[in-house]
Amino acid sequence: MERPKLEKADPLTTIKYMKFSDAIERFSTWRRFKVKEQTVKGYDKELRTFCLFLRNPELENVSLIDVMDYLNGMQDLGWSHNSFVPKCMALRKFFEFYRLQGYRVLDENLIPIPRKALAIPRVLTLRRKSTQNPGHRGR
Repeated sequence: MERPKLEKADPLTTIKYMKFSDAIERFSTWRRFKVKEQTVKGYDKELRTFCLFLRNPELENVSLIDVMDYLNGMQDLGWSHNSFVPKCMALRKFFEFYRLQGYRVLDENLIPIPRKALAIPRVLTLRRKSTQNPGHRGR
């Protein structure tokens, strides 16, 4: 009797579902082998904040509209321009990781990365000290 052949599932047509919080755990575990622990913690914090904003949806249901609502909401609340860079980078790396594994997720290249606003450096100025006593009149 011949056994039926099992066909491999096509990753592009097979939809995988995962809660966003579970996806963060898996992503952070994988990132620990690639980058410093401080980077993992930073990305983890940014992703959890986004997850909380969306109320832990299915990973595959997150859209560009969700990301833009999140970023626009923070901008409306007065968050500094430079604080968006790490949030956007974390989201990009996160969605790239899952897209490369065959999950049907948001295309990470659609997430904008704002240019860092450069602050004018503060320069220390030296004041010249007088070598004379204030009450002394030079001769």
